[in-house]
Amino acid sequence: GGWSRMKKIQQLYRRIARHVDLDFDASEVIKEGWLWKQGEVKKTWKKRWCVLTPKQLTYYKNNDYLHALGSVPIVDCLMVEVGSDRTVSSLPSADVKLSSSFLVQSSQRTFYFVAESDLVKHEWMQEIGHLIVCLTVDEADAYKLG
Repeated sequence: GGWSRMKKIQQLYRRIARHVDLDFDASEVIKEGWLWKQGEVKKTWKKRWCVLTPKQLTYYKNNDYLHALGSVPIVDCLMVEVGSDRTVSSLPSADVKLSSSFLVQSSQRTFYFVAESDLVKHEWMQEIGHLIVCLTVDEADAYKLG
C-alpha cells in the first residue's frame, strides 16, 4: 500500500542522493519502464528500469528504485533521435529490432537505448523530446524577460 511506497521513496532519497536531485517526487513521474541501455565503456547492453521526470531520465538496476546507476539531466539534453545502423553498433539480442532503438544526445555523452517495440520507443522519444523543447522554450522566455 501507500506506506510501503512511502518507505520506498524515502530509501530512494537516501540511495540516489549522490546521483540526482533530491526533490524527486513519485507524482512527477512522466514515464517509467524497462529499456535496454548500452554501457559507456564496455558497450554491453543491460536492462535498466528507466524513470523520466521533468528534470531527468534516471536509470536503475531494478524497478524497486533502490539502485540508481545514473541519470541524464534534461537540461543537458540536446536531442533525441531514432537509432540507425550508422549510430547503433550492436543490439542486445536477436529478437530486438534496430528500429526500436533511440539515442539521447547530451552535452556530456550519447546514451543508447532499445525499447521492447517501436511503439514504446516512440512513446519514450516523444516524452523526452517534449521535455527538451519545453525547457528550450522556457529558457528563451526567461532570456527575453530578463
